[in-house]
Amino acid sequence: MEQFEQLLTCAICLDRYRNPKLLPCQHSFCMEPCMEGLVDYVRRQVKCPECRAEHRIPYQGVQGFPTNVTLQRFLELHIEITGELPDPTSGQVQFIFSSKNFKTF
Repeated sequence: MEQFEQLLTCAICLDRYRNPKLLPCQHSFCMEPCMEGLVDYVRRQVKCPECRAEHRIPYQGVQGFPTNVTLQRFLELHIEITGELPDPTSGQVQFIFSSKNFKTF
């Protein structure tokens, strides 16, 4: 399970991916703040911190890079299995409880 957790971890912020964007070199990072922090706005490109490949930024900015749908699905599956959800502001874990886990009196 630890190796699976590593696959769901952004190499920049070291938290679980939030809106993973896919670079043309096939490396993924969180769109904000990670990808935004890599942008060279003067040259309109981003340099991948994993392989150092340089990529032109789409007209729409980093939002224009495709979402890594495979990784996004793994994140959703992890939430379904564990009930854990990353807190988008602090990186701490929240728990989701289904109503079927509780009895009403």
